[in-house]
Amino acid sequence: MFDFYFRSTPYIHDIQEDVFGSKERPEEELDLDNMCRYNIDLETIPDVILQRANKVFSKHTRYEVKKWANTLIQHYNLMVSTEKPMNLDFARPFSNTSDIVRNVPEASFKSEIEKKLKEKEQRDAENNPDAEKEIYVEKDEEQKMSYTEREKYEEKQTVGIQYERPHAVAFLQRKFINNYYVYKRIFGEIKRRDPKFQPESLLDFGAGLGSGSWAGHHMYNKSLKRVGAIEPNAHMRQLGKFLSKELDPEILWTDSLSMIPGAGSQRGQFDIVLMGYVLPEIPSAKHRELILETLMSRVKKEGYFILVEYGTPKGFRFINDFRDKIIEMSRDEVNIVAPCPHHKKCPLASNPSSWCHFSQLVQKFPKDIFPKHPKERQHTNEKFSYLVVKKGKTPRQKYETEEDTRTIEERTYFWSRIIRPNIKEAGHVHTDLCTTDGTFERRIIAKSHKAEGGYSLSRKVKWGDLWRYHKRIPHKFRKAGNWGKRLW
Repeated sequence: MFDFYFRSTPYIHDIQEDVFGSKERPEEELDLDNMCRYNIDLETIPDVILQRANKVFSKHTRYEVKKWANTLIQHYNLMVSTEKPMNLDFARPFSNTSDIVRNVPEASFKSEIEKKLKEKEQRDAENNPDAEKEIYVEKDEEQKMSYTEREKYEEKQTVGIQYERPHAVAFLQRKFINNYYVYKRIFGEIKRRDPKFQPESLLDFGAGLGSGSWAGHHMYNKSLKRVGAIEPNAHMRQLGKFLSKELDPEILWTDSLSMIPGAGSQRGQFDIVLMGYVLPEIPSAKHRELILETLMSRVKKEGYFILVEYGTPKGFRFINDFRDKIIEMSRDEVNIVAPCPHHKKCPLASNPSSWCHFSQLVQKFPKDIFPKHPKERQHTNEKFSYLVVKKGKTPRQKYETEEDTRTIEERTYFWSRIIRPNIKEAGHVHTDLCTTDGTFERRIIAKSHKAEGGYSLSRKVKWGDLWRYHKRIPHKFRKAGNWGKRLW
């Protein structure tokens, strides 16, 4: 009875229409809104992963795995999280270095930890004058270093991890599922925006325990026929093989790219090449450059190259360096698909207090697989930076405007990207966007815009989703004067 009264009373109906927009939205509008959303909701871990992980954790005590995991995370934090955000315009290249590694060397940006260690050793040297003093390279001296000397110094400064069996088990407990859902989200965006793309081959470089291969299997299980996982560490490779035994097709695990078999002109080439969380562990800029160029050459025409790094200022710096190299290349050769909606300079690269990164909500292993403290959270937020590049043209190069496109999927290449969490207030939403013009904008989406202006969508989209509505100009700016006629 109340439901009938609610739907039939004109006054209440008018209020309902005013809050939520039009009474009935066209189906095409709803499809467009759905194409903006790419975040994966919190979901349970696949049973096949849980079964394999349970067999691994059952061989060790909870205390041992926790101890190993905490040590591993400390190493990762020292390796990727000690650098502060900076204006990358002030990071100048050294002589004989290419643009792809313009900001990569860590020696130019000493962390607070390195400074404290330097002060401590200097105090120790003053207390013990006979001790051998380590020579530190200061900023002025760095500028005078040759390229060879620079490489040697950088290799010395790079914090690497020598993975043993405890590290592999700790990686499974703390990082495997996090990486899996990050890769799955990226694969899901490619699949929705390019539905005709059916990859038959996947290469996971620096596979770790095979998180990228698992995500590729679950997203493209019908078309995928060949999967290669390159992991140089024997302990990680051994545990990765154990976890992926039941996958079909079986993953080919190797320790080098030269071990990937093939024949003909397509020898060693793949539809998708994935490189995730690898660059910080490579000792020198020259090696990073060679690896990235080699992997790009292994991508088939109309295929995708995916680069993923930690969502820290250092991770973004690696992504931005590679992006600068892609921008300089021809648009007939390669194009950026995500997250950038343009091929111009990154608007956040010049920001000294922010950087481009995203977040994915991840479910932890349930308590029957790995016990947790009663107050410990059952989920976590994984921060990451990424870049998806296509070897070929995208709809952004094929069409001049969004109106020229033929499908909803093609229209998404002309939409902006939400690069920060939305700020929801009573009656309006603040949305931070990286626009197709290559600028950073903060827009206010008010309730008065209704569904046709994007208000209902602004309450649903999340960090990293797309935004399809154009900038709305207030009425007072569309008049000849305060009381004048409308200009349009």
